[in-house]
Amino acid sequence: MTTVNESANGQHATITTIEPSKIVKAKKTHNNKAVVFNLDIDAGAKNIKARLNGEFITFPSEFKIISDDVPLKDRGCFLLGKKNYVVGESVRRVNGELERAVDNKKLTMLQIWILGAITHYRGHLKEAVAKKRRKSEPTNLKLNLRILTLSSLKRKDMEKTLKSISAFVWDDEDFIVTIGTIEFKDEAFGAALEVYHTEKITEFGLLDLGGGTLTYSRCEVSKDEVFITQRPVSGGGVKGIIDDMSIALSRNDKGCFAFESSKVEYALKLSTVNEDFDWYVPLRNEGADINVDKEVRDALTNWSLFTPIRDLLDCVSQELRSGYPVYCTGGGFASKVISQWILARLLINIPNGKIAVIANPEKINMTGLRWLDKQVDSE
Repeated sequence: MTTVNESANGQHATITTIEPSKIVKAKKTHNNKAVVFNLDIDAGAKNIKARLNGEFITFPSEFKIISDDVPLKDRGCFLLGKKNYVVGESVRRVNGELERAVDNKKLTMLQIWILGAITHYRGHLKEAVAKKRRKSEPTNLKLNLRILTLSSLKRKDMEKTLKSISAFVWDDEDFIVTIGTIEFKDEAFGAALEVYHTEKITEFGLLDLGGGTLTYSRCEVSKDEVFITQRPVSGGGVKGIIDDMSIALSRNDKGCFAFESSKVEYALKLSTVNEDFDWYVPLRNEGADINVDKEVRDALTNWSLFTPIRDLLDCVSQELRSGYPVYCTGGGFASKVISQWILARLLINIPNGKIAVIANPEKINMTGLRWLDKQVDSE
């Protein structure tokens, strides 16, 4: 800064100049308009279920951290911090140590499941990138979360988790994330809304056979306010049934018979029950179908004898005996043979029990949240 004294008409004036290097210019901020992502997510022991702006997907709750670049065009791939992650089915295409939600990582790795879910929606991300006005700056996402869980994170853990997803890279595009609203919902919440709106009843039970947990919930609904009391059996899900089937299959001599849990699970989904209640569970092996119905029956019997499961099923039977309506949900009930066996077990000597399987039981816990979307749209 220089100061110059000048004299004009006998008067003194002081002129102060500032060197250009000292001038502090106002910083320009060019932020792209935020694109709203409304994400519902349920991190299960076997699968992640998610809805992004109303669109449902599911994928295995597995991920790998890889040293190479993430494969472009694959779903569930992103860079977070300095690590490349591959989430879901794409882990089969890369090398790395496999991490699974079932290994006590359902909530501790929630940030990975959230970004894994978002990066499965390639169309939504491409659309968000295309909307950028300033192409050289990151795409701005505003993330509203509804998290379905039987438990919850501590507030400090949640803040740490959400802070870690403030920025990520997908398909060589930079993204910044601002967290909007966060809601925790019981896993039965969506199914409860579905029953309330479609069956027009306000009190009922929900039996949920998921991948890792069997849960019975008593539900009371009043104007989309859902009150739920739950009784979960950890380890009582479909995984236990499949493990018992694998043991049963290993005891039988079926030639060069190869099986793995994913094949068994797929066979259960394809199972049928005819009018004579004959079961057909087609497990594919070397170009032929092998009916493993007997192994399924044995596995279900062993599964139901596990004391916590037996006690829970007896509790539900008692509810049915009293005339209380019960609805079944969860991926386990998407299998015709599992569904038929459990309902028959619950209705022994109860001819008028009110029990039914909800349509699309494998995803209704998540898609049933659409009733909340409609409520928001009308406000």
